[in-house]
Amino acid sequence: MEVKKFEITKEMLDACTIPESKNGVELTWEDTGDTYYEDERYICWNGLCVEKEINTTSSENEN
Repeated sequence: MEVKKFEITKEMLDACTIPESKNGVELTWEDTGDTYYEDERYICWNGLCVEKEINTTSSENEN
């Protein structure tokens, strides 16, 4: 099995970097006691951040 190698560029790293939150809130999950951080766009825990799903209303979709 051949493993392909490729170079990671600055553009690739910039594209996957999540901006630091200036107004994130530290919260705790009740069931596990784990700490996580949440702001208007992201939820982060254990060094992993995911973008929240953006909900749009039907009136926004009609315009």
